[in-house]
Amino acid sequence: MSELSDPRHAAYLDWLLTEKSMRVPSTKTAYAEKVGVNIRTLRDWEAKPEFIKAYEAGVRLVTGGPEKYAAVMAALHATAIEREHRQHTQAAKLWLDSAGYLQGQVKAEPADATKLTNEELDKLIAEAALETKEARTPLKVVKG
Repeated sequence: MSELSDPRHAAYLDWLLTEKSMRVPSTKTAYAEKVGVNIRTLRDWEAKPEFIKAYEAGVRLVTGGPEKYAAVMAALHATAIEREHRQHTQAAKLWLDSAGYLQGQVKAEPADATKLTNEELDKLIAEAALETKEARTPLKVVKG
C-alpha cells in the first residue's frame, strides 16, 4: 500500500490504516512489543515526513477521498430538498453546515427551517455550494 523505504515502517503504516476493531495486535503498545521496538520508536516513525505523506495518502485511499464526500453531500442535498422526507430539515441544516454556509452565523432553528419554501431552500443550498466551491482549494492527487 505504501512506498516507504523501510519495510518496518510500511508494515506499521498498514497496521495503522487497518480498521481499529480489526487490528492485530489491538494497541500501539502491543504492536511495538510484537515488532520489538519501543512505543517512542513508533512515534518517531510517525513524525518522519515520508511516513506522514504515506499516511495521508493511505487515509485518502481508505476513506475514499473526495468521491465519497461528494456522494454523501449529494445524498444530503437530495434529502434536504425532498420536502416530504421526514428528515429533510435536519438534512438541510447538516448540508448547509457541512458546506460551511452556517459557520459564524446564527443558525436557524429547525422550526424556522421548516417554514422555508423549496425555492428558498434550493437558493440557500445553491448559494452555499457556490461560496464553498469558490473558497475551496483544489485537492492534490497523490499517486502511490
